[in-house]
Amino acid sequence: ELCYIFTEKTYRFLLGASIGIMQWPDACNIPGGSVDDGTGVGRKSVGSERTFKILQSKEELQEIVDFIFNSSYDELKKHELMCRQVSLRIRWATYRSRQYTMNLAQHSDDSATLRRAVDGLLLPHAAKYSDMSLLGMRLLDLIFAKDFHMKKKGGNQLSISQFIRPKKPGEVTATTGIKRERTTEPKQVVEIIISSDDEDENDSVGLASSSTILVSTGKGTVRGKLP
Repeated sequence: ELCYIFTEKTYRFLLGASIGIMQWPDACNIPGGSVDDGTGVGRKSVGSERTFKILQSKEELQEIVDFIFNSSYDELKKHELMCRQVSLRIRWATYRSRQYTMNLAQHSDDSATLRRAVDGLLLPHAAKYSDMSLLGMRLLDLIFAKDFHMKKKGGNQLSISQFIRPKKPGEVTATTGIKRERTTEPKQVVEIIISSDDEDENDSVGLASSSTILVSTGKGTVRGKLP
């Protein structure tokens, strides 16, 4: 009758405590921190943990680390998720538990990156492997891979804080999708024919720009600056 009153997890705990079972056999691998519909929606974490007796060597510790990491990573990839936080839980033979957490630079589903994070958290405590009784890891701060890549593509847009902040003197604000037009006027050459008694008929004056004048005579071309 108790199974209809309590949740499955509470019922299993009470039943195990009453008959002296510390942990059920299928509880060594916990796929996630919350119940979902199988799509990963609403899931807060992905992880795995395993209890064991006194370890005899570092090789045994390495096997357990490989097991919990592969279980957690397979669950992460199964639901196409990415994480930004890695947590390692250690329970000692004295039943004292400690949890160590590392934040990543950005969300990731790269196996090598996540494994380095786990190894980095475990390394300071690896020498005390004989005092451990439980080892677990969790991948937290989850996001769907498709959502992460969608946000990354829109990263060139200005944020609200960048848009409303006062602009510094001489600062050029970057714009997305707007092509600026050239404001510099193209150089124009205007030829003016001047006829006088003292000049040859072939003499001419040309304006190369707004500040440069070209004077062409029968003897050659002279470039000068306008005042």
